[in-house]
Amino acid sequence: MLSFLNYTVPLNVYRAHIATLLFNLDISNKCSTLSSNMNDARTTCVKAWTDVLVRCREVLGEKEYTTVTEFKSVDQLIEAIQQIEVRCRSAGIAGLLHRIKLPLSQLSTFVNMLLMSLAPANIGTTMIIWGIVNLLIHLASESENALGDITTILSDLGHPLALFEIYSNDLKLEPSLLQALFDVLVDFTLCSVTTIDHFRKNDIYSATANLPWNIIRGDFTAIIQETSSKINHLKEVVEAQNAKGLSQNQSSLLEQLGEVKLIKLNHQPEVQLPCLALPSMQNPLFHARQEVLEELRGNLNHSGQGRSLRTAALWGLGGVGKSQIALEFAHQHAAAGCQIILWIACETESEIASSFNKAANQLQVPGLLPSNTPDQNQHLVLRFLQTTHIQWLLIFDNVEDQDILARSRPVAGDGAILVTCRSESTAASTCARTTEISPFTTEEGSELLLKVVGQPCTPTPRDKECAMQLTQRLGGLALALDLTGKQIRARKKTIEAFLATYDEQRRQLNKQPRRGIRSPYYSKDLNTVLETSFLSLSQNAANLLSLICFVSPDDIPDFLFTKGKNLPSQYRFLTDTEEWEDAKIELLDLSLININPQTSFMSIHRLTRDAYFDRINEEQKSAAYAAVLSLLHEPFSRKAGSHLYTRWDTCSKLIQHVHALGDRYLQLGETKFYPPEELMTIVFNDAAWYLVETGFFQGSKRLTEVASKNCVNKESLEYADLLDTISTIYGRQSHVLKAQEAWSKMLEITLRLSLPNDERLPRAYNATVNGLVGMWKAKDAIEYGNKAVEYGPREVNERLQSNPDRWLRCRACAYYYINDLENAKKDLKEAEYWQDLKHGKNSHYHGEAAFISTKVAIKAGELDEAYTFSERAFELLSLGKPKHVFVAATRYQQGYIKLLQGSYTEALTRFREALIISQFNELSNGVQSYTGTSARCKWRMSQVLDLQSSKTEAQLLREEAENTKKELYDTGLFVRREGDESWDTLVPLLFR
Repeated sequence: MLSFLNYTVPLNVYRAHIATLLFNLDISNKCSTLSSNMNDARTTCVKAWTDVLVRCREVLGEKEYTTVTEFKSVDQLIEAIQQIEVRCRSAGIAGLLHRIKLPLSQLSTFVNMLLMSLAPANIGTTMIIWGIVNLLIHLASESENALGDITTILSDLGHPLALFEIYSNDLKLEPSLLQALFDVLVDFTLCSVTTIDHFRKNDIYSATANLPWNIIRGDFTAIIQETSSKINHLKEVVEAQNAKGLSQNQSSLLEQLGEVKLIKLNHQPEVQLPCLALPSMQNPLFHARQEVLEELRGNLNHSGQGRSLRTAALWGLGGVGKSQIALEFAHQHAAAGCQIILWIACETESEIASSFNKAANQLQVPGLLPSNTPDQNQHLVLRFLQTTHIQWLLIFDNVEDQDILARSRPVAGDGAILVTCRSESTAASTCARTTEISPFTTEEGSELLLKVVGQPCTPTPRDKECAMQLTQRLGGLALALDLTGKQIRARKKTIEAFLATYDEQRRQLNKQPRRGIRSPYYSKDLNTVLETSFLSLSQNAANLLSLICFVSPDDIPDFLFTKGKNLPSQYRFLTDTEEWEDAKIELLDLSLININPQTSFMSIHRLTRDAYFDRINEEQKSAAYAAVLSLLHEPFSRKAGSHLYTRWDTCSKLIQHVHALGDRYLQLGETKFYPPEELMTIVFNDAAWYLVETGFFQGSKRLTEVASKNCVNKESLEYADLLDTISTIYGRQSHVLKAQEAWSKMLEITLRLSLPNDERLPRAYNATVNGLVGMWKAKDAIEYGNKAVEYGPREVNERLQSNPDRWLRCRACAYYYINDLENAKKDLKEAEYWQDLKHGKNSHYHGEAAFISTKVAIKAGELDEAYTFSERAFELLSLGKPKHVFVAATRYQQGYIKLLQGSYTEALTRFREALIISQFNELSNGVQSYTGTSARCKWRMSQVLDLQSSKTEAQLLREEAENTKKELYDTGLFVRREGDESWDTLVPLLFR
């Protein structure tokens, strides 16, 4: 059964008509006299095709159906395409229109042969296929992306059909072959009609970048996969007939069809290949380690015998060269033909999410959308790797926590995983094969040092001796050898001359290791060698490095530093392009930072960052922390002018650096270090709000905890702002009892401390409205809704500085829950006025108002009007974010309307779509509210299935839903209600 976008097509019904009568028929050839059984088969096929036409008329509507029936041949279709091609101004679209003609010719041969064999008396109605394809191409030709996808689909289908064009003149069609071919025609026709419906209901320029289109593409892929399975059956049948002297033509056909099967079974959604998401180019100075590379090849290369997931780990001391070995292996693996190699930085979960986010964008993984969160993109990458037939290599670098790795790695698939980590136990518990990486021997290390320094091709005995002495002092640590060699080269010194400098600095800066970098292999700490680089830094470079100590070590964008305003004097060089570049290049020349050639983002080795962090004093740390805090303020500020959702892309690149800043704050707090209190609370609160908007509640909760620790005065207005975010986090998860603690305290502080015309007051009132309605105390909420709406200036421009549309929408919700529908409608109408002024026409907030209007119309019994509102809500809320929980809520509304109208099949389809989106969000974010949303969908679906007499399936869904509700209620976080209302308690108020 194929699950099409707007209905479930019972293809098994069509196939049953044919399978019953055709299987035992004896069809000799096209010119032979057909048996009575064949006539019965024709009658059955005509009936089945009539059912297809009924479905086409139902989906397309009378007007479009009449249009497509006007086409009588493929020649008419080709002529229509040529007319589009003549009018087209885009060379890209014109090229696609030209390419599409060949697969249409192959489809024509296939259709004509099939119809002549099955239903010659009904050829007139079956020519509708050409009208459907014409309408499909006409709609798609408005967008190069859409037409490109349609061309690919037709080309994929045309590949196996080309074989039928070759053999159609003398091909014998046995019953099972006819059955298989008829299935393809039915599937293709219905899926094409669904695509037309999708293109009509969506902006064609974004129609192929949303969840419904992914479902449709999946249906086309299912057609190919089903065809491949039938080919296998056909091959068995024909081979049996070959024993009785079957014609060589059909034997040859089936042999080639077998080859097509192998091709199509390996068909995958298109991705961007090759995809080499690596942190840097191949290191030309990579040295030795050949035994390790050979061992990795033996452990990770594919054996060629079936699908397998291979794992290996490199473990050893920090800076010993594990990452460089992994990088070298990756580049060699790419040279050997591996198409997908992804590098995942693993010290924290935010870095993992960021790495997967980059990988998803570079790979162009199916399901990728601009509105996706990093965690959603991580899920898409893992899902792709676990199902693709393309060989891949996934490198998890610098794993510190095996639990984090366990949550972030594929659990199946046909690829290889390479892990680098310090801990032997982490390596052994995560991978099947492990290899310890030891420091270089003195000989190996001295050879590497001479290569890095760039000494003459034939070094003197004295050069070798000094190199060996320095290698011994550095303990054979790869990172230390590389940095030291570049220091020597930058200073234009010999190794012998540098030795004296090193010893002097070593005596002066003799420190015990601070991070456990001790080993029986060597006793020299990395700080010693890094200190030689630090001492040579200019003031600007030193100040830049101090700032880098307070952000994440990977993916550091220039704009984080260069967009700052009103910075202290020591950091003003950041806004001077020449001085900024000089400081950055200085750090790069000394190998203290790296720059990714593809993204231009900076990175720093964690050991280097930590060594410099240890070196600067408390005053320098305080100054650097305050500066980074200031730099992160504006990108996340909710008062920066534009709405935060317009800056989501920028925020996604910076959020890991906010987390890193929080980590540093907690570390520095133990040394009585405190940054500016108010600014820190604001920055972390605003960043937490960004995570709330994108649905990443765990990360937002963590940031509010850091902000709360900083905000010493728990009776301040800054803390009230923080409580607003905290209450929203809990409210968006349906944890209304926890939310109550936050919003009630927020209201108390705000009422006591706010000045006249402070925008915090209506915000506090509105939070109270949401909290009370969420607790099913809507009558009490009206009082606060009145205060929010009536508060503040009356003059239009001044009033726009607040959020009058939001206050009105929330009060309308309260009116809805006390059945005061007239006042709810008045508030929504007035909200529309303010939305137009503040956000322009057709904004996301118009979608929210339409969503509430749908609920009001349903309760008023105005179901047709309710469905019109819900379609507007879906259109506006799904734009750019088709998997948002709001979209699932809208589909749920539509299903409920159809249920009330008695349209059970359509109701079930809408509930299923809502369930798919809810389960996607549940899997991506692991939030209980999404689990509750899924349970509510299953409960409604069970009701529909009961009405359709599908008692067994209904019972299973109902039991699943009831079990989920019980589990959630047992947490004590959800308010309890009875009857239908109990299911709404599992869903956040905004999406009920």
